[in-house]
Amino acid sequence: MDPDGRIVEFNPASEHCFGYRRQDVIGLMLAEMIVPEQHREAHHRGLQHYLKTGEGPVLRKRIEIEALRKDGSVFPVELAIDVARSLNEELFVAYLRDITERKHAEDELRRSQEELSKLALLAARTDNAVVFTDREGRIEWINDGFTRITGWPLDEILGRKPGDFLQGPETDPAAVRYMGESIRAGRGFSSELINYHRDGGKYWTAIEA
Repeated sequence: MDPDGRIVEFNPASEHCFGYRRQDVIGLMLAEMIVPEQHREAHHRGLQHYLKTGEGPVLRKRIEIEALRKDGSVFPVELAIDVARSLNEELFVAYLRDITERKHAEDELRRSQEELSKLALLAARTDNAVVFTDREGRIEWINDGFTRITGWPLDEILGRKPGDFLQGPETDPAAVRYMGESIRAGRGFSSELINYHRDGGKYWTAIEA
């Protein structure tokens, strides 16, 4: 972009990202092509501030902002702006990366964490034993009800599989196989089997997952 805000170069990656052909945007105002309307005033102010003072708060820094495609869709980008000199004229060079997928992943992780927090709050308030495991069946969290029923505190079983310490001689192997297969497949299940307390006593338990 030149000091007037007009596009002077538009590489193939930019064509792919924004949907414009290079020959269609050279000489046009960059702000009107790829800057969403709500950010254009800030764009103009920043450019004028740099031209007057030689200072630019966002220059040579990575920032996250929104950009505009030809079809009118707005998407998140990571942006870094530098200044280059060509034929005694300053040019502004923008290095931009589409971070839509990363933002989606971050949003999904945040939703998962919020859901997990809600589940943990509910689990902490029930008298039933509740255990959170990973896909391999290794314990990540238990509630007080689990410790009360089984006798095992979290610090002694974190990362272990419940069957490693809860099952014993009278535990039904078929039920164990069924639960293991369901966990690995990511399916819910319901089962009843004999478990063993930390002190060795056995008890029947109904398991829902």
